[in-house]
Amino acid sequence: MKICLISNVFHAQPTCVHKVGGAEVCVERIAHQLQSNGHSVVIITQRPFRGLRSLLPTQQSQSGYRIYSFYPLNIFSIYHAHKKSYLLKGVWRIIDLVNIIPAFFIRKIIDAEKPDIINNHIIHGFSPLALLPLIKRSGIPLVQTIHSYGFICPKCDLLRSNNILCTKQPFTCRIFKNLSRFFITAAPDFLIFPSRFCQELYASYGFFRRCKTAIIPSPIETFPANPHCTSKDVFSILYAGRLTKIKGVHVLLAAFKTLPYPHAQLRIAGEGSYEHTLRTLAQGDPRITFLGKKTQAELRTLYATSDLLAVPSIYYEILGNVILESMSCGTPVVASTIGGIPEIVQDHVTGLLIKPHSSMELQTALTWCIEHPRELAAMGKTAFTRSQKFDTKHYVHGLEKEYQKLLPTAG
Repeated sequence: MKICLISNVFHAQPTCVHKVGGAEVCVERIAHQLQSNGHSVVIITQRPFRGLRSLLPTQQSQSGYRIYSFYPLNIFSIYHAHKKSYLLKGVWRIIDLVNIIPAFFIRKIIDAEKPDIINNHIIHGFSPLALLPLIKRSGIPLVQTIHSYGFICPKCDLLRSNNILCTKQPFTCRIFKNLSRFFITAAPDFLIFPSRFCQELYASYGFFRRCKTAIIPSPIETFPANPHCTSKDVFSILYAGRLTKIKGVHVLLAAFKTLPYPHAQLRIAGEGSYEHTLRTLAQGDPRITFLGKKTQAELRTLYATSDLLAVPSIYYEILGNVILESMSCGTPVVASTIGGIPEIVQDHVTGLLIKPHSSMELQTALTWCIEHPRELAAMGKTAFTRSQKFDTKHYVHGLEKEYQKLLPTAG
């Protein structure tokens, strides 16, 4: 098959440090495995602004893929979005809605390439409300993989400005949601959700009622042997991810700073708009280290050499890719009971679940982990075993079956 993958961010090199998030890593793994399975893979993605020529699509061959990229004219590149304020991100989303030129560029590429299957992933920046109906008219089967709440919420996180979960949308957000539902809800031929929670939440807002759907958790790299290896002299807690308020790192810092254990350490890997505030909160505790942004290879080493991964999110995590990554390295998790997280973390079996926003409950969980090393090690071994079913090969095998069902010859 010839498969076109559309993602607003893509790097063919896994060692690249300029990655944006888990969805991008997911697309890279899928592309690599599809190619290894003998399929022809075409990528359509964005690139940072590099002069007026970058506004037009160009083609290059890299790592065996044919990659088309261009800069959709806006106030900043998607590659820099994690450092921008919510106000600027809001302006960026409005421009994305009215600037429909990127959607026509993509349709032109699709008409030239004539793939058998189109699989959209994160498409913000590509005028998504115009893009899906435009692709639909090509007659090529369209698969949409959901990685965020971007079709429901302009901020993509379903949080109010006070960081409380949004249960009743403001008027302007309802307009956005209704526009999204009108333009895109009937476009995909098949929907992939990483978690049941995500599937049910979209359904509760009236999306994709006539589309066939499946729940397929995000793919990860797994290992034949458990790579977990930690020091007995230090109890190392890791946070890995974006440094934004919705990730709850401030809750983690408040909990960690109350721990009376000199041998405990907290390593924070990532960058984002909330980093300066977090560094200020961490001042005075030499046990806390900010590591900056890391490559996937560096993150794997951090997972494997940590006693525990902390995921204190305060918003509806779609699933939690870092949790699966940590499990594949034999490292148990302390995570918030929110969104899709409870679907992959079993309390006191592969990790501990805590209430979001509660630094006291998180402090109690961290204390328990430090004081129960044998039980923690057992949870890590169970986590490693259970991670095997999320391997990229299994994911793509299931994906190929769904692709085949959509081809005209399948009927």
